[in-house]
Amino acid sequence: MGSDSKHDTVLIVAPTAKDAVLAREVLSRFEISSESFPTLVELVERLKRPAGALLLAEEALKSDEVGLLKETLAHQEAWSDIPVLVMVSGRDRGPSGLNVLELFENTGNITLIERPFHTATLVSSIRSLIRSRQRQYEVQRLVTELEVSLRQRDEFVSMASHELKTPLTTLKLTSQMALRSLSQSPDQQIPTDKLKRNIINNDRQLGRLSRLIDNLLDVTQMRTGKMTIQKSQTDLAALSARVVDQFTSAATSSGCSLEFSSFEEAHGNWDSDRIEQVVINLVSNAIKYGAGKPIRVNVTSSGESAVLLVEDEGMGIAPENQEKIFERFERVASEQSISGLGLGLFIVRQIVEMHSGKISLQSVLGKGSLFRVELPRVSGSPRLSLAPDMGQNNPKANSPSFKHSR
Repeated sequence: MGSDSKHDTVLIVAPTAKDAVLAREVLSRFEISSESFPTLVELVERLKRPAGALLLAEEALKSDEVGLLKETLAHQEAWSDIPVLVMVSGRDRGPSGLNVLELFENTGNITLIERPFHTATLVSSIRSLIRSRQRQYEVQRLVTELEVSLRQRDEFVSMASHELKTPLTTLKLTSQMALRSLSQSPDQQIPTDKLKRNIINNDRQLGRLSRLIDNLLDVTQMRTGKMTIQKSQTDLAALSARVVDQFTSAATSSGCSLEFSSFEEAHGNWDSDRIEQVVINLVSNAIKYGAGKPIRVNVTSSGESAVLLVEDEGMGIAPENQEKIFERFERVASEQSISGLGLGLFIVRQIVEMHSGKISLQSVLGKGSLFRVELPRVSGSPRLSLAPDMGQNNPKANSPSFKHSR
């Protein structure tokens, strides 16, 4: 069965008398959606879409079409077992309910209701079946989410292994080259400039490794709700200038120029370590996707907020991906040359929102991106979003009892 908005709809087949008409009238009075069909063939076709329950008159089960219904019920998806309510004749009239149960033995989720019955009996039975069906759809949703999570986990483990291995491989090669030089000329000193290059390279790889591990730890803390912020007076302009200075060498190695501007101090009550992480992630992201073109970092003010702007002239981000990049494990490019765990911008947004701030993106594919972070100077508590109340309707109406007639 597919996915549709009519998960609670009752499907009715009652080919004789007025049972179908009366059933739909009563269910409608109690705001229960229903559809009726003249034959089981049409019912089976409708079952290709979601439904809440089936309401069948025993007369419908006398046709040759019942085999098609049994086959359909027997081949439902693993999570699905649609409830079926069968109206049977009471007392000594017509086939017994036991015959119906035998007909669907080991096939369907069958409940019998004997005619004549009162409206309240029908409505309460249908509501109970729909509730059980809703639980089945909830299981389907959870199973789907679990499958997606497992797939993401496997992809992430593979990606994380690669990302962690890359700096370690570089460090290992550097160490092996140094050992080889020492073994070949044990009494000869290694040139200072070569030693300096090796140390700078090792330091860069260790920094990359450290950031990867920090990102993994941060995501774990966010998922478990254990991440905290320690606020103090912080100057966003001075903090951003330090980060830009720290990444100047990395930007130069990538062929990018890294520019910083700020015409005033930008003080606020923030967690300096976390805000520094925001700047680091945005700047490193710009270097990664900047395509060797200029990167500009600017700090300014807007009313009661400080504003951080990080702009590059790189590959840009397609409109359909501009919201996705703030999700976990999402990356804007699939090229092998672009590394990363897809966590940096997710962490940025979480930290900004923990400070009651906002982050936005303007980007044109092939022309670059501009990230704007707005931080209230005095950030308040996060706002809670309350789900609307779900009311219940309790219609009061008198309606006829259902009786078997031919």
